Amino acid sequence: MKRIILVLVLCLACLPMFSQKAVKLAHVDVQAIFGEMPEKAAATKEVEDYAKTLEDQMQVMYKEYETKMKEYSENKDTWSPLIRQDKEEAIMSLQTRIQNFQQQAETDLQNREAALLEPITNKIKEAISTVASEQGFTYVYDKTTLLYSSPDAVDITGDVKAKLGIKK
Repeated sequence: MKRIILVLVLCLACLPMFSQKAVKLAHVDVQAIFGEMPEKAAATKEVEDYAKTLEDQMQVMYKEYETKMKEYSENKDTWSPLIRQDKEEAIMSLQTRIQNFQQQAETDLQNREAALLEPITNKIKEAISTVASEQGFTYVYDKTTLLYSSPDAVDITGDVKAKLGIKK
C-alpha cells in the first residue's frame, strides 16, 4: 500500500514537467543581416569621413612637429641656452598635444561609430523579436555563436530580412 501511494505521489510530482510548454529554438545570422542593412552604408561612410578629418588634423600636427624638430636640430648650436630651452619645451608640449589628440580621436571615433550603428542593431533586434514572437520561438540564437546546428534547425534569417524589407 505504501508503495502504491509513493508511486502516485511521484507521478503527480512529475506531472508538471510533462505539461510544460515545449521550448522552440531558432537561429539567425545577425552579421549577414547587418551587412545588408541599407543604413549601414551611410553610417560607415560617415565614420570613414570623420576618421579622414581626424587623420588630416593629425597630419597637420605631425608636419608642425617635423618642422620644429628640423629647425631645432639645425639651429640648436647657435641659440642661447634660454632660446634652446624654450624651443625644447615647445617641442615637448607639441608631443604631448599630439599624444592627447590621438587618444581622444580614437575615443571620439569609437563613440561616433557606436552612436551611428546602435539604431541599426536595435532595428535588427526588434525585427528578430517580432519574428520570434510571431512564430512562437522561446529562444533565438546568433548563428555565429552556435557550436552545432542540426539539419532540422530553424533558421529565421530570411524571415527577419523580409521583416526589415531587405530584398536578397
